[in-house]
Amino acid sequence: WPAKFGKGGRGITRGVPQVPEDNRWRLGKYAVRADFDGGNLRRVEQNGADGAFQLWTRSDCEGSDHATQHRTWFHFRIEGHSPGETLSFTVMNYVKQGKIFQHDYRPVYRQHPSGAKYARCNQSVSHWKTDQGQFRWTFRHKVETAEPTYFAFTFPFSHGDCVATLDAIDARFASDKTLRERVYVRRQTVARSLEGRDVDVLTVTAPAGVSESEYDEAPVLSSRVAPPGRAPEDRPIFIVSAGVHPGEKPGNHMMCGIIEFLLRPDDPRASALRERFVFKLVPMLNPDGAFRGHFRQDTLGQNLNRFYDDPDPTKQPVIHAVVAMAMHYANRRGLGFYVDLHGHMNKRGVFAFGNALEGEDAASGRAYARLCSLNTPHFDVHACNFTEKNMRTEDKNGQTKEGSGRVALHAKTGLPHLYTVEANYVSSRLLARVPPASGDDGRASPPSRSLHPVKYTPEVLNDVGRALMIAALDLQGEGANPWSRLPGSEYGSLEGLLGWARSAARGDAGKRGDVTVAVSKKWRTVKSKVMEFTGK
Repeated sequence: WPAKFGKGGRGITRGVPQVPEDNRWRLGKYAVRADFDGGNLRRVEQNGADGAFQLWTRSDCEGSDHATQHRTWFHFRIEGHSPGETLSFTVMNYVKQGKIFQHDYRPVYRQHPSGAKYARCNQSVSHWKTDQGQFRWTFRHKVETAEPTYFAFTFPFSHGDCVATLDAIDARFASDKTLRERVYVRRQTVARSLEGRDVDVLTVTAPAGVSESEYDEAPVLSSRVAPPGRAPEDRPIFIVSAGVHPGEKPGNHMMCGIIEFLLRPDDPRASALRERFVFKLVPMLNPDGAFRGHFRQDTLGQNLNRFYDDPDPTKQPVIHAVVAMAMHYANRRGLGFYVDLHGHMNKRGVFAFGNALEGEDAASGRAYARLCSLNTPHFDVHACNFTEKNMRTEDKNGQTKEGSGRVALHAKTGLPHLYTVEANYVSSRLLARVPPASGDDGRASPPSRSLHPVKYTPEVLNDVGRALMIAALDLQGEGANPWSRLPGSEYGSLEGLLGWARSAARGDAGKRGDVTVAVSKKWRTVKSKVMEFTGK
């Protein structure tokens, strides 16, 4: 292939400091460490009796000129405990975000090597204010074995996990010709972070119609095997990104669900999506922050989701590259969707922030949100916000959402389907009722009529990611989704749903900041006032 498409590296750090090696402590019979990819702990002390500890977390960029007050994330390992011992950890310097504790939030653990995955701790959390007004909380867990045990604020997804996921996809497709004939995949490096880590973009589409004699000319740094061929011009681009805030792991897990779903060779919904779109998936926008155990910032103390309006290639190289890629496609072949995935500390459920639009564009945005809730019970359409106020909100640092991905790209392109999708760390407020799929012969997930919220796990968030894709397929027109749930819904068809969405959009226009949405009595009647937030 042309010389300008050089082979990329493996996403490793090039000659820069690693996680501090002094993040190890010996406390009697116990050994504690956080000197690994995604680890975070500044200090640990025994708190009287065996098995009781006090923890202090490192803030983002602590010890540098860019230090911030964000110190929510922790991830550490402890060994030396006995089978059946109850370990107790009190977090001494937590930044109060008390709402997360109102719904049985618990950290997660994994025993190594027997534990295949993380699970929530088996005892509840307590929290309180000291006489001096400091917020503290304690979590406890009864260990089953003497194996080393990892604890984290929530289900982790490290920079190494991201690289391993993409490497596994490379290996799988390299060894399976039949798979390559059904799913077209290319991996490229779109940018390198400030510390030299590769930020990769995964291109996914249908092989049919892709010309290998012509290359996709989007601005990237390098390609692993060969650059993507030119796909048919009638397939718009669908960009999905995650991990701009490294501690917001729910976004990473939604992305994993999206990747897994789009690479399914035998799912007719995934095939239909690949035939209609060219997907550009950027799984980790802030690998430096993820590696260093940051919660929100990069290594310069920047909230990268405030620089999409005018990114500096020397200070925000990844954001600059993603914006350049999005604008390249918006100006040439069409940008159909942009979805940026996040986690939300306070508001329960999964929901979307969209831009304030008019006419059919406004209706289409609300239709997409409602379709998401028809395809997963965990998406709360009533919590979505499409107001202009939510496009201009200022955070505590004086930065506004006008620099966020969805708002800045709307200002640059005027396109409608640009979203931030947020997922809580704990659970939903309530569950949506999901109608049965049509024509699936029982292969799609079964309908859901339960309204009782469940605790979020990576698997639940994977399901949400799939629903975000299926909803976009439903929006392409009658018959686009071979297993659509629309016929079994109260709307009966896409046109019926769009009628509801037009009515909802007209109501939004009259209420500005407050949005009232109603669902028919056939399912349940809910009137919900969308709250204003100062997060993403």
